[in-house]
Amino acid sequence: MKIEFLIGLIRSKIVQYFKVRSFLILLDIVICLLCSGCDNDIFEEGPILPEVTNIILPGDNGEVTTVFSTTELNYLSVEFKPNDSSYVKYFSKDGTELHGDISASELDRITFKTPLTCFSIFIDNNKLKVKSDYNARSYAVSFNIELSYSYATKVISYSVQSGEPVKITDISYNDYIVFGEDYRSEELKTTFTNNGDKEYILNYLPFLNIKASNIIYPNEDWANDLNLEMPVLSFDGASWSYENRNVWLGQRQDFVTGYAESFKTEIKIPAESKVEIFTSFNFTEAQVGGELKLLNKVSREEIILPFHCESVFPVSFEIDLK
Repeated sequence: MKIEFLIGLIRSKIVQYFKVRSFLILLDIVICLLCSGCDNDIFEEGPILPEVTNIILPGDNGEVTTVFSTTELNYLSVEFKPNDSSYVKYFSKDGTELHGDISASELDRITFKTPLTCFSIFIDNNKLKVKSDYNARSYAVSFNIELSYSYATKVISYSVQSGEPVKITDISYNDYIVFGEDYRSEELKTTFTNNGDKEYILNYLPFLNIKASNIIYPNEDWANDLNLEMPVLSFDGASWSYENRNVWLGQRQDFVTGYAESFKTEIKIPAESKVEIFTSFNFTEAQVGGELKLLNKVSREEIILPFHCESVFPVSFEIDLK
């Protein structure tokens, strides 16, 4: 009897265990179903964007189309560098230029155009087509398309690669150059020790590491950072002339002069002594205006670009020994 009682007790416990286990499994299934239902209403993460959200297209005659969700889309805008925003225009479906806050439903296309870069963004229902006509810069032009939904903001990044560069067809400088002969001064201290028992003659090159600079200021903002090979105002140690240099418009470029050897100076250092060499340099600034004529080889547009050239060179020095 005791054995039968024990067997019955064990059997009832086993049945109870499996009932509880089945209930827990069923509870897990119900919770999962509830959570999956909540995801659509409460934990919405927004529409799925294209698999590639960093898009590269050729600079000349490039084109790419992507699909995006228009559900609860309020605004569509383009983000550029601050200096580029003035070249952006928004248009409605009837061709009217739009300003201020523009709803996505009004928008038909967005254009960005300068003599160096031109591309357009077309909005057709749930499709974005970006078409690049040309990019004559030596680097890629990047921008973001921002999609503002009711619940989140999504961003697609684009990079328009460089295409055919512009060509210089003519360059002219004004005849009148303005010189500032005492533009600035600079002092350099050099210490030389002669540990020998005989006098030492030092061939000192005062201009060896002294830098000159030049900058070309274009009259148009869109021309800043344009990379060109062009003649700029330079000093050769004796006179001013024009020398070909690789320049970035709007950026100052510093470089070592090429005439250090021409001003080699002998300095006598006595035996077993230390000499301090103080060198004072005088710099002259030269300013001149000019005009560039450029050809956009893709659009065939001729570009006339006035500019202003400023060059600063060390022109004289004085040496003091202590």
